[in-house]
Amino acid sequence: MTDTYRALEQGFYNAGLEPPRHIEIDGKVHRYAQPEKPKSHSSWYVFFESTHGVAGAVGDWRTGINHNVSTWHDNKLSQADIVVPPF
Repeated sequence: MTDTYRALEQGFYNAGLEPPRHIEIDGKVHRYAQPEKPKSHSSWYVFFESTHGVAGAVGDWRTGINHNVSTWHDNKLSQADIVVPPF
């Protein structure tokens, strides 16, 4: 497991969520279930990759959790990095 994936997993834990078994970095919203509610796919995440690293958000619609996660090392972002495609 790479440092990027470890940092993203830590972002889930920081939000109070168990991370999914596999994390996709493709700019799409992914839904998954928490262990205590295995039939409810109310947890979600979305991650985008750029030359600065990976950024996105994790959350859970059932509990209202919404937490930003980033592995970016450089705070000098271009306009292309700031624009987020619609869901």
